[in-house]
Amino acid sequence: MSVSFSSLQLFHQKPLFSSLYWNQRATGLWRSTNFVRSIAVKAGPKRVSFGKECREALQDGIDKLADAVSLTLGPR
Repeated sequence: MSVSFSSLQLFHQKPLFSSLYWNQRATGLWRSTNFVRSIAVKAGPKRVSFGKECREALQDGIDKLADAVSLTLGPR
């Protein structure tokens, strides 16, 4: 008794994740591709400040950045 298999029968030609095939947009496994959320950032007018107010605002920004970095990278 002889048994022969062709490679087409053994290996399925369709990719495992067909939604990622043929340059289709991958939005995640459980998200719908029909739903696209647009994000718009709205900012107010720029303020120009000088002197003590400028230094305090700059220091506040530096402190916020240092806090964010210390949370992600750990203490200094």
